[in-house]
Amino acid sequence: NQPGGRILELCILHIAMAEIAMLGTRYQIVINE
Repeated sequence: NQPGGRILELCILHIAMAEIAMLGTRYQIVINE
C-alpha cells in the first residue's frame, strides 16, 4: 500500500466529480433557455 497512489486516486476522483458537476450545471442551463 503506497499513500501516493491513494492520493492520486482521490485527486482524479475529485477532478472527475468536478467535471461531472460542471457538465450537469451546463446541461441544466441549456434546458432552462
